Amino acid sequence: MHGTKLVDVPVADWAFVIGVNLSEGGDLETATLRLPSARSTLEPNFLHDLETALDAMGRVPWTTLNALKGDADVLKSIDKVQQMLASLRKNLVG
Repeated sequence: MHGTKLVDVPVADWAFVIGVNLSEGGDLETATLRLPSARSTLEPNFLHDLETALDAMGRVPWTTLNALKGDADVLKSIDKVQQMLASLRKNLVG
């Protein structure tokens, strides 16, 4: 497709290249509106990451948590996370 004019490219090829099916009456500009934003996939989404971490912690079975009681490494990590979240909250509140 290198050097090919846009008008010479069949609709099916554009569907393959950009992942959006163009109808015979559609155009490339309309199709690009259907594509996900590059910003949403490239930039970190902090709220999503935070909620994912919370969900992961919530899925740990109580039997696993009971087995971790008194584990110095786990408690150290929890303290680190707790300090980080407290600092983050302080910065975001004002």
